[in-house]
Amino acid sequence: MHDAGLVAQFKSAARLDADYYRMIDKQQRTYFAFGSSTAKERPEIDRNDLRRILLDSLPVGSVRWGQRPQRIDPGGTLVFREHTEKGYDLVVGCEGTWSKTRDYVTDVKPHFAGVEYTKLTIRDAGNTASDLVKLVNNGNLFAHSEGQFLSAQQLGDDSLYIGRSTTTSQDRSQRKEDEIRDPVARKRAILDEMQGWSAQLQRSIEKAEVEGEPKDLYVLPPDHRWTHVRGVTLIGDAAHVMTPFAGEGVNTALDDARRLAAVIIGAVGSGGVPGLSGYDDSPGWVRSRTRGLSAECPDTPIHRPLPRATS
Repeated sequence: MHDAGLVAQFKSAARLDADYYRMIDKQQRTYFAFGSSTAKERPEIDRNDLRRILLDSLPVGSVRWGQRPQRIDPGGTLVFREHTEKGYDLVVGCEGTWSKTRDYVTDVKPHFAGVEYTKLTIRDAGNTASDLVKLVNNGNLFAHSEGQFLSAQQLGDDSLYIGRSTTTSQDRSQRKEDEIRDPVARKRAILDEMQGWSAQLQRSIEKAEVEGEPKDLYVLPPDHRWTHVRGVTLIGDAAHVMTPFAGEGVNTALDDARRLAAVIIGAVGSGGVPGLSGYDDSPGWVRSRTRGLSAECPDTPIHRPLPRATS
């Protein structure tokens, strides 16, 4: 944000009291907790606010919505469903897990991570789920038990973001359609699987709204690299598909963008077309380490039993 000249905008929307983390089991016994509601070392910002700040900083008309490339062809050519655009000096793929741009630089495909993830939201949580808000303490709560994982994060609009995941050997093609598409059936299925969890944690699901369909999580190998192709590169999930459990996906994508922007600015300043071999060949410690942490799930303690709580 500093490099983009957006520090003031970031500070106006950031929350400085969100640096709190607690890990508990299904009966709410605490394994560990750190940070505090008054800590200011790691400011948090809601994704909607971050997205708004970044988009508002761009010239009007620089973003064209609804444009989905079907493939990338040589010569900086973007092939869309209904038209083709040619002559781009640089194509940056940042279109997520199933990136079409990635297909141009590597044959490696994401594989199923054995985890299903459902997003939920508790709106007006201060009034509708005050007990859970207190437990979250303006920060983050993580609960797990035998292949199931529940997270709760305080957002700036007084809502709670709830993430629920479970290990599974089946992708969605093998599961019941009503449990995928019907929010009521989906919530009922989650609660059925949470038998034995504390009443408070079960209420967090009862009070929440299911956001869209559950997602199967996919990953690329943590050591994945692509051979440099002049005029094409990747950032974000297009470059390194990983599960969300390391909690660094957005940070990693922003770091990609920062480093790539520096390369582009340097090339344009010298009157050349960015070669980008330095960017492509050097993924950086943050990217490599974060992918490694994410790849360890579901083999980490998040998705298997831990020893008895100590407090």
